[in-house]
Amino acid sequence: MWPKTLQIFQLKEAAAIDFATIEQALKDHPLRECGANDEFTFGSLPLARNSECWAIVSNDCMMIRFGKEEKVLPSSVVREALDTKIAEIEVVEGRKVGRKEKADIKEELIFTLRPKAFAKRTDVWLMIDKKAGLLVLNTTNAGMTEQSFKHLQTMLGSFPMVPLQAQVSPAGIMTDWLMKNDLPANLETGAECEVVDHSEDKAKARFKNLEPLSEDVTRHLEQGMQVKSLALRYTDKLSFVLNDDLTLKSIKWDDTLKEAAFNDSQGGAMSDMDANFALASLTIRELFTEHMAKWFEIEMDISDKATEYDATENEELYFDPLYQEAKKFVIESRNASTANLQRRLQIGYNRASHLIAEMEQKGVVGPMSYNGLREVLIGKEQAA
Repeated sequence: MWPKTLQIFQLKEAAAIDFATIEQALKDHPLRECGANDEFTFGSLPLARNSECWAIVSNDCMMIRFGKEEKVLPSSVVREALDTKIAEIEVVEGRKVGRKEKADIKEELIFTLRPKAFAKRTDVWLMIDKKAGLLVLNTTNAGMTEQSFKHLQTMLGSFPMVPLQAQVSPAGIMTDWLMKNDLPANLETGAECEVVDHSEDKAKARFKNLEPLSEDVTRHLEQGMQVKSLALRYTDKLSFVLNDDLTLKSIKWDDTLKEAAFNDSQGGAMSDMDANFALASLTIRELFTEHMAKWFEIEMDISDKATEYDATENEELYFDPLYQEAKKFVIESRNASTANLQRRLQIGYNRASHLIAEMEQKGVVGPMSYNGLREVLIGKEQAA
């Protein structure tokens, strides 16, 4: 597998990870089909359809696959049913339907229509690198990320991890690269760049098919804007867009790397997958440990650095000194994603999950919907 997107987390107890235990847990927690009234289900998948192979291990790395099956109701169907029901009430009862009642009717209609909805399946691939202490997902989708973390904890009881914790601003570093025309020796700029103004104006400019070192780009940087994303090429192995949250998108793997994997394969789908993963995992490890960690001053040994709250130790909600800051961020950003809260506060998944759960209990956010997202229930004026 040659991933097109990478989201990287660091593992706190990488040395204690046992691949055999994980493989058995994958088999014990498979994805099941959605029941009549399930919004979605989430579980483990074999690496290929009609295969009994649940994991591949190479170079102290393991590749696994999770899947999500969700009932999909076209919004047009729900809207038409809702309009019909509201019109009926207004005619029969001679009154207008209020906003809260309308929301309740919509929720009831969705519950009624869900058994008739078709099921859609999506998957996410994960790489667990014991040597580098990394967990890598091939998605940046907040819902899939959160469900993947929950599934790892369900399977294993505990799986402590934290988002990448750069000691310097990635946006500032990438801005310096362009302003000083001084990229690391193993990098070349590509033809895509986005710059933003972090002042109240929040202006942004996106450049495509334009050399990032051109005057058009540097002129914006000289006015105080910073790089949000930058297209780069890493040696002769891959090109990608690096974002200021340290995610990699639009990855294109070099043909020479793919050809090397093809030559290493013994033939057959699983052998091809094994060969691809062996080279891809080594390249990702090399890019992170030898370069990204140095560019952005990311500490590799985090065992004593990050505070991690494990849901298995105490299921009751607790008072967290970061609660008010977390609440303010969620309300102002209108985003109740655990992964985004992790990145913002530089905390572990379990702690971020507890904070979101506390907000749900206090009516700040709603329950997780079928698409893995949560609604922020209170306005920005209540952020304080």
